[in-house]
Amino acid sequence: MTAIVISICALTVSAVSLGWQVVSWLRTGPVIKVKGHSAMPYVGGVVGDHHLSVTAVNEGRAAATITGWGLLLPNSMTIVVQSARLPGVHDLPHRLESHAEASWYILHDELDRACQQQGVAISQVRPFVDVAGQGKVLGKRLG
Repeated sequence: MTAIVISICALTVSAVSLGWQVVSWLRTGPVIKVKGHSAMPYVGGVVGDHHLSVTAVNEGRAAATITGWGLLLPNSMTIVVQSARLPGVHDLPHRLESHAEASWYILHDELDRACQQQGVAISQVRPFVDVAGQGKVLGKRLG
């Protein structure tokens, strides 16, 4: 009976250890998460125009290079624009270090105009960043 209990404990510890090794291995490279949200820049005591912010967060252990960003429409078309020149906006390509984040911005009016031209709702748009060696990383829909 004691041998069975010890065997079960050893098997459980081994399974947990193996699971932890898999999680660690998956996290050794860059792990990029993308999110889009509303932003109103506050520069020099003045509140700016309404923007959409596309933010890339590197949750992995290695750096990644962001080569581009944009918005994916449901009809597989993309909106790619030059980011609004706001303080703190990084030029592309941008090296995103481990556990760092970077954001790029588009005026909400420009986004609204582009969506109207394509006949899609803003809530159907997905932000993305292009990562060197990984391709396009998509965020959740804006709506």
